[in-house]
Amino acid sequence: MTYGAENIAECTARMEAMERWYIADGRDRKDHPLKGTYTGLYNLYRYHSTLGLGETVEVPASTWR
Repeated sequence: MTYGAENIAECTARMEAMERWYIADGRDRKDHPLKGTYTGLYNLYRYHSTLGLGETVEVPASTWR
């Protein structure tokens, strides 16, 4: 795996995945305790079966940390 301008496609894919996870976790809402952070999203969603397909998945507030 390379980083930087050599691998724009991989960087873009990583950024898009993080954004999907951020929204699916509800961190775009003002009342989410982790609003504005991406911390822990990879560990929460890396094995999720649908988020890699671009589908919207609602994560209940009871799962927020």
